[in-house]
Amino acid sequence: MPVVVATVLVWWAFKYDANDLLRVWSLFLLILAVPSMLWNLVASSSLVLLADGSHTTNDGNQLRILWQRRRWPAAYTQALLDYYEGHYATAAPVLVHHLNLPFNQEDNIRMALSALIQTNEYEQAREILEKYGNRYQPTANDLVNQGVIKAHFNELTEAFSCYDQALALAPDNHFALNNRGYTYIRAKRYAESVADFRQALAIDSEFAYAHANLGLSLIMLDQATEGLECIHRSLALDDTNSYAYRNLGIYHLQRGELSEAQQQLDRAWQLDPHTDLLSDYRRQLQDLMEGASNCRAIVPSS
Repeated sequence: MPVVVATVLVWWAFKYDANDLLRVWSLFLLILAVPSMLWNLVASSSLVLLADGSHTTNDGNQLRILWQRRRWPAAYTQALLDYYEGHYATAAPVLVHHLNLPFNQEDNIRMALSALIQTNEYEQAREILEKYGNRYQPTANDLVNQGVIKAHFNELTEAFSCYDQALALAPDNHFALNNRGYTYIRAKRYAESVADFRQALAIDSEFAYAHANLGLSLIMLDQATEGLECIHRSLALDDTNSYAYRNLGIYHLQRGELSEAQQQLDRAWQLDPHTDLLSDYRRQLQDLMEGASNCRAIVPSS
């Protein structure tokens, strides 16, 4: 764009016989703009900060990507579109199928892992991580995904290590804080989880999952009033958050309010049956309800 503006200015200055000062000034601008344009066309993977806070790479790198994409299979290109539109179940098998292609491999590994986590295909995600994890330098978000996989298989020590490394790279990564906090819940270290959730919410006050998780931690610490407020805040932000309903179910289950617990746990199940530990709590509820039913069925002897 600067080259275009400078070129138009030079053309105008000479076409309409502008004074010599304007002609010299326009030529000077053109001379400055041309090297900048040529430098921008040299491909670089360095990130450029945009006005909206997002990042991109320079024009040369974008042109290089477009040139490379001409060789990409149509199925792979469609999988990328599916991934970015949130159709993870459709994208995952195609991304996995193309893991060994010589182009875009680092991003492909990242997207394949992310899509498999989103679709609860943790066994396959772990296999890919073990096979391909050494082929790229992990970012903070990569380490968060690795931690999620480790935590799913109850490898909590390894999960904590992943989250700690992620936070060392990016201390304000609220996903790392939230997931480390949730792993603290899994380890029954509730006070430590509260600190992580509060820090995550200080970074993003509308992070629905962190509100729901903080609520559960507070309930486990016998601070039910604030805990319920946090869970309801989570639902106000996202009423499809299955973890919030699960946490309400846990609250009622602890209080022996079995009917209310069933209502909340069933709601969580309808939203996402893969919600962590949901099956265990539903089984616990079923055992309690059957026990209560058996007690009512006993007829005292005369």
